[in-house]
Amino acid sequence: MAFYECANLVTAVFNSLITIGDRAFQYCSNLEQLTIPHVVTIGDFAIAHCQSLQTISLPSVEEIGVSSFNHCDNLTSIEFPCLTKIGDDAFYRCEKLREIEFPVTLTEIGENVFYHGALIAVVLPGNIMRIGRYAFASQENLISVAFLGSVVFMDEYAFSSCWSLATLIFTGDVGTIGQYAFYSCSALSVVIFPNHIARIETLGFALCSSLVSIVISNNDLQIGTSAFNYSADYLNVFLEYASTDVIPNNWTSWKANPEFSFYYLGEWEYVDHIPTPNAIEQS
Repeated sequence: MAFYECANLVTAVFNSLITIGDRAFQYCSNLEQLTIPHVVTIGDFAIAHCQSLQTISLPSVEEIGVSSFNHCDNLTSIEFPCLTKIGDDAFYRCEKLREIEFPVTLTEIGENVFYHGALIAVVLPGNIMRIGRYAFASQENLISVAFLGSVVFMDEYAFSSCWSLATLIFTGDVGTIGQYAFYSCSALSVVIFPNHIARIETLGFALCSSLVSIVISNNDLQIGTSAFNYSADYLNVFLEYASTDVIPNNWTSWKANPEFSFYYLGEWEYVDHIPTPNAIEQS
């Protein structure tokens, strides 16, 4: 708490500092510039409620603690090329933070990290072990999310109520998509899993009212109750394997839903990057 509530602090430069402790700069309401080129760890609430801070570069930081930038109301830009872990609530209510370049080193994003923010696009280039509850929830301006590596676990409500989210890209394997993870993402129309996905929990994509197509590559996907409930009036499920392949027991009720249509390998293809039944393309 070295500079806690130092209202007169405007500029701080620490060229040899390795760690910033808990609440070190919390409530430094006039802090505009913080230079910490060699800091590796930022503690809990360390820079929270610094309303005058607009940009910051963290070239060596690997871990950001709980609520570390909480309510930095005017923060618009942050760089952290070596980051591996973001603690819970780290950027909670940073409502002017619109663009972030996430590094390939990042593996864990805690709970509520970017809750109710202003991000426009999220690209996660590395292999993500965990995305916490409500991590990106209620990002009303978020239009695209891309996972360029694998995702092991996405907790409940992780991207819920991102009403503008229209593009969702997975390129690697996906472990578990938690309950309500994409709940009420009402602009989302197509979801493609080009590689293995293990499980979609209960109501994972529920109330995605524009969702009409999903592509699944493996036949051992475990699907929770009502995973796609209250989506569009119909849902096309495109499967990248033959109809003779074994279908898991938990798919029985899912396949019995009259609002779902299933298309197997050879019965559909991509037309302008959109999964399309062959009959529709030929008509």
